[in-house]
Amino acid sequence: MGGHLYHQRRCHYRQRRVIGHGTTILFGVTVGDGAVIAANATVVKDVMPYDVVGGNPAKVIKSRFSGEIKALLLQLAWWGLPVEVIRDINKRLSEAPSVEGVKALLRQYRGDVHRE
Repeated sequence: MGGHLYHQRRCHYRQRRVIGHGTTILFGVTVGDGAVIAANATVVKDVMPYDVVGGNPAKVIKSRFSGEIKALLLQLAWWGLPVEVIRDINKRLSEAPSVEGVKALLRQYRGDVHRE
């Protein structure tokens, strides 16, 4: 992870994000779960979960998933599951996740599916 992290203690990084080389993230910015920041981007405002941003200043290029799948993945919070479970579900999450597929994982590993 290269780049300049100004006031690093005051930036907030969520789980499983990718930050490209040469990226600058300004004071007080939160980088959401699963976000991707392109190389050499200058991030001046919060990056929402599962968004891909780039440029100077960074702008949303695209969202990695639909709104419903994003909400379900955040509810699943797979990174907090035991390592054995992550190994078991890795293939299913590495493919393009479907709403029904993520709901099935939620029922299996978190016990319920809540609407947010």
